[in-house]
Amino acid sequence: MGMIGYFAEIDSEKINQLLESTEKPLMDNIHDTLSGLRRLDIDKRWDFLHFGLTGTSAFDPAKNDPLSRAVLGEHSLEDGIDGFLGLTWNQELAATIDRLESLDRSELRKQFSIKRLNEMEIYPGVTFSEELEGQLFASIMLDMEKLISAYRRMLRQGNHALTVIVR
Repeated sequence: MGMIGYFAEIDSEKINQLLESTEKPLMDNIHDTLSGLRRLDIDKRWDFLHFGLTGTSAFDPAKNDPLSRAVLGEHSLEDGIDGFLGLTWNQELAATIDRLESLDRSELRKQFSIKRLNEMEIYPGVTFSEELEGQLFASIMLDMEKLISAYRRMLRQGNHALTVIVR
């Protein structure tokens, strides 16, 4: 079973409850804390999105890469065998949105390589054919547009973005 990812819209009260909880690791409380919250679910495509924007796996992100942070969150809250939690505060969302919107899609397309994606085992156990490169890239760009839309909504609502990647 692989890891799935989603971006949860979380208000200040809930994020403070999560951060102040010291009884258990954050991952132990995550499902209860996020129950009922609005979220953008990208399932197992979270690492495709990271790869499409950065050329690297989210498991080995480049240090201080702003595009990596756009996917994984500006602040790492927990990173372990059971999953990853990243947080982008509301006041950081506008800059994140600007970064994503200013990307040159044609340049990203030129840099995208399904051969490299396969070599890096972004989706372990699956080898994608070269014929699918355009379709896969289009899917990544669609996920990016959905993420921008979700981030805009969070910004308008005064909420924060919590990146959740779990088994």
